[in-house]
Amino acid sequence: MLTIAPILLLALAVVLLVRKGGMRWWHAATTALFGYYLASTSIAPNLDSGLAQLTGWVGSIQL
Repeated sequence: MLTIAPILLLALAVVLLVRKGGMRWWHAATTALFGYYLASTSIAPNLDSGLAQLTGWVGSIQL
């Protein structure tokens, strides 16, 4: 079974959006800073739990 860290997938998505999708680097930097500060709030555990459930659901899909 192949396991890829969500941070690597998100980093790849950002690089592709910057290079091919017209997203500017300052948009990506602003979004990264928002995520960094959001991680230190009280809602962070709920977001982490939701992301874990979503990745578990996606991982259970049989192709």
